[in-house]
Amino acid sequence: MRLEEKVEQTRIKTERALELAGEGMNQREIAEAIGMTQKGVSLMLKRAGVSAKEHGTLQRKVAMAAQAVKKSRAPGAGRPPAGGDGVQVRNLPTLMLRLTPTTLAGLKAHSAVTGIPAWRLVDAAVSKSLGQLKGEIAEDVRRLSKRELARIKAANPLAG
Repeated sequence: MRLEEKVEQTRIKTERALELAGEGMNQREIAEAIGMTQKGVSLMLKRAGVSAKEHGTLQRKVAMAAQAVKKSRAPGAGRPPAGGDGVQVRNLPTLMLRLTPTTLAGLKAHSAVTGIPAWRLVDAAVSKSLGQLKGEIAEDVRRLSKRELARIKAANPLAG
């Protein structure tokens, strides 16, 4: 590699390090982001005229600005609940499942590719399975399900 190319790479890394420092990253995070040692980043920031104290001040200013943005947000603003009928997901009853590694891998992959949370995929699969039941089994499941739903709602009033 020629000297001019090394100088250019160093200039680019220095600009990136200063940009990341301005965003509030510490020296370790900057070092990981640009592929250098932490000591190298420290030297680079010093050469660029940014002392550790100024770097700390930059971090504090960024943190204070982030807090101001959080405080200025209107109450109730943000992402709506992800559960059905406006129910918050954290208020839904939980269930622990044991799945084969193949099934779990498929569920995670399906969730990642489609962007649908795994709990929604399981919920849809169970609903579809229940909808396909016929005859006496369907009646038994419907009757037991109705009783179980009453018990679950009594135990979890926020679940909707």
